[in-house]
Amino acid sequence: MTYIFDENTSPFLVGFLNHIGARDVCHLFSKFERGTLDPDLLPVIAREGLILVTNDQAMRKDHRDVLTQSGNRVIFLPPAWDDLGKWGQAEFIIRRWRQIETQVRNNRSYVMMRLNKRGDLTNVI
Repeated sequence: MTYIFDENTSPFLVGFLNHIGARDVCHLFSKFERGTLDPDLLPVIAREGLILVTNDQAMRKDHRDVLTQSGNRVIFLPPAWDDLGKWGQAEFIIRRWRQIETQVRNNRSYVMMRLNKRGDLTNVI
């Protein structure tokens, strides 16, 4: 499984995850130009079998039809993600990355997932 982080996560954090051994992670900017609209990129992400990691809380509501029709798998980061700042975001993801990967692997039926502050995933569909 390959995870693609949305533009609301620093590409440097994603690069660091790669550097410390997290396999199969990339950033949206490695595949799409900045400013590409969600309805344009979501079908491509689904077709390539990528799991989108995002903090775009409105996406679930605003693009629900595109998400479900395309068959996207999405992890929604905790709502307080932006409040963590860059350092807190790095700490959060690095501490919980293995736990996240394990939960995604063990819950293949989960399509839209919410990640809480403890690192637990719940299905939101």
